[in-house]
Amino acid sequence: MTRIKRLTQRACETATPIEDVVVRKGSYTIKVKSGSVLAKGAIVKRRSRVLCDGGGLMLVVSPGKHPNEINRSWIYRYATGNVVLSANSKARREQKKVGLGSLALVSLERARELAELCRRQRQEGFDPAIVKQQRTAQHKIEKRKLHSLQEQSTNISNATEHPGVPTIKDTGQNHSIIFPLCLTCL
Repeated sequence: MTRIKRLTQRACETATPIEDVVVRKGSYTIKVKSGSVLAKGAIVKRRSRVLCDGGGLMLVVSPGKHPNEINRSWIYRYATGNVVLSANSKARREQKKVGLGSLALVSLERARELAELCRRQRQEGFDPAIVKQQRTAQHKIEKRKLHSLQEQSTNISNATEHPGVPTIKDTGQNHSIIFPLCLTCL
């Protein structure tokens, strides 16, 4: 088994997608080395490149929507225990991928920590993709709760800002909010 060379932060930041130079001659398409002299009608096609760090951690470098834009994102790939049939009817283990974030937000060191966390989750019998979905859903719920608490606090602060204005107390399902009857607040 060959040992995978570990990535460096500089290599990650300077990685570029693969560029194929294609020349069409009649109905044939010919690939040309990118360093050679370009013929008339040559087309440069960019495609994704995958840089492996080992232990399932990969950096995917892909071309962006706009010219000269490059997207770099971390992915953790792991094999589940499920056996599936491939297109040529060979049995193989199912593989899943979990996104760990963009290189702009997640450094190489942090990506290695996140990959180690995913490996520990696999050893404990959890699926990292499902754990990530649950964590994201929980974060959204907490964000909504925080937003509704902020709305309630502004309603209460508006009621206390106008002490001479009569208020209506609304008792909802599990909470009570005081609404001011001031026309300047509406």
